[in-house]
Amino acid sequence: MKNRNLKLALATALFTTGGMYAQKMYETSAALEYNTFEMCFMQAAQAKNEKAMLECRESYDKAKDYIDKAASNETTMNSAKTLFYKGKIYIGSMMAYATDTVYQKENLEKNLNTGIESLKKAYQDKKFKQDVTDYVGTYVFQFNMGASQMFNEKKYLEAGGLYEMAYRFNDVVGKVDSTSLYNSGIAYQAAGKHEEAAEKFKKLAEIGYKPGESYANAITNLVDAKKLDEVKGLIEEAIKKYPNDKDVLIAGVNYYFNVNDMESAQQLLDKAVQQDPNNHVLLYNIGTITLSKGDFDKAESSLKRAVEIKPDYYDAQYQLGAVYVNKYAAINEKLDNMKASDPKVKELEAEAKETIQKAIAPLEKYLSKYPNDKQTLLNMTKIYRAIGNNEKAIEYKKRADAVQ
Repeated sequence: MKNRNLKLALATALFTTGGMYAQKMYETSAALEYNTFEMCFMQAAQAKNEKAMLECRESYDKAKDYIDKAASNETTMNSAKTLFYKGKIYIGSMMAYATDTVYQKENLEKNLNTGIESLKKAYQDKKFKQDVTDYVGTYVFQFNMGASQMFNEKKYLEAGGLYEMAYRFNDVVGKVDSTSLYNSGIAYQAAGKHEEAAEKFKKLAEIGYKPGESYANAITNLVDAKKLDEVKGLIEEAIKKYPNDKDVLIAGVNYYFNVNDMESAQQLLDKAVQQDPNNHVLLYNIGTITLSKGDFDKAESSLKRAVEIKPDYYDAQYQLGAVYVNKYAAINEKLDNMKASDPKVKELEAEAKETIQKAIAPLEKYLSKYPNDKQTLLNMTKIYRAIGNNEKAIEYKKRADAVQ
């Protein structure tokens, strides 16, 4: 009876051990087949032999089958070796099925996520920490090299994808690769993929990498993507965290311009100018907004400052002239509603003449750059008539008539 029980126990032990051995064999077989695939693929790729590259797929498929079996068994699914090779093999589908667009579309992202998560788990085992580190480092180097080349060739979409991959792979070993993430955002932006770019810049802001600039880039790209419903909350979040950051404020201004909220735009512009008082573009924008609101004094002050800083800022020269033209029109409107006997009439008439004369210098400066702007030439004709200089009025009228 004892012998029978002993035999039964031995048989059970052998059965259990045999099962474990079989699962361990799946790990080993997966590793061997994948190593065979990598060597085969590398040689075929160097020879630029697409047929041979496809033939290498047989070893890859065997490796994946073995690792899936190892990963589905309780005895090996959490083994660092299984996790390491599962990571490598699932990521390896990028190579094995590189030319199969249908497979890539259906499986690439899923396989990458599975592979990266498996490698993260394997990295926690000190025996495989260096293996994972070395594997990741090789890929990151290749991704960055390829991305740099793609960017230089103006293949921005491909560059963005490769930089993003470098970021994701570094994350496996706990490295926050903000440089690759930033480069990915810049590349996606250059490719016109503004939603993707915004996503990268938002993530950069979250991790604290150049937060003001990152928030501003995210906001700008969302505006360019016409995702205006998402922008306001992001602006409020950015301003709450970085209320005095010039980049954030300017990005907010651009958004409010897009939605025609000039009041909010001006509030941010005023704050932005406090941070950067010599920014001629900000001053120009303040002048433009305040002009549209009829605040001629503030518009004049801002635009005069803009052209003092940058005399060849011709748009600002034009807007400064427009301030005086519009102020002149507003004074004349007042005069039209006054009685001739009103003692203030002469005072306002003198102010009107002085105001319209101020328009001449900035508009002539503008015309020095754009001499064939017909509408501005006609406006100059009217200005000179208003101040009684018919000779100049005729000169500008002839110039306007000569423009085709």
